[in-house]
Amino acid sequence: MSLSKLSESIITRAEKEAHDIIYEAHHHIDEAKRKEKENLASIKKDVNVEIKKTLEQYKKEKTLWAHLEGNRLIAEAKNKAVENALNEFKELLRKSRNTKEYKAFMKTKITSAISELSSIRNASKYVVHVLKGEKKLLPNLKNIKIIEDLDPSYIGGFIVEFEDGSVRVNMTLSELLNVKSTEIRGKIYLHLFKKKY
Repeated sequence: MSLSKLSESIITRAEKEAHDIIYEAHHHIDEAKRKEKENLASIKKDVNVEIKKTLEQYKKEKTLWAHLEGNRLIAEAKNKAVENALNEFKELLRKSRNTKEYKAFMKTKITSAISELSSIRNASKYVVHVLKGEKKLLPNLKNIKIIEDLDPSYIGGFIVEFEDGSVRVNMTLSELLNVKSTEIRGKIYLHLFKKKY
């Protein structure tokens, strides 16, 4: 074989090997690109799924928060309405001190309060504290000293005690309201907010 044919054969083989290597390299590059696209598509899909989950969770949390906040505001408004109604009730009690029912309350309750104190200990004298101007509402009973010194915040009623102050019976309207406040608030609440079907 001549040198020129040998060199041509070597060059042809080298070109074919170079072509095969380039072809193989392109094939690897194309395969790597395809795998990378699949990988990116998978990552993008996973990211989209996570974004959807996060958005759904955020939406649920915001909806729940709005629901809770709405319930809190409604409860506050209802409590305010009950409190306003209770204050109106106290004002009505304050104004009712000139009625015959209030006078009857004072007469019957003072007798029962003194009887209650007498069951604890028989005393020679009792002291009754009333609001200014209410002394006239009490019956004339023996051994009772009536003092018009109750604070107006008591709304009405009286406090009776042993002369030495050792035991007291508080029959003021504000104390009676405090004792029954939970029950009264419940009744006001039901009256204002009971559902009508």
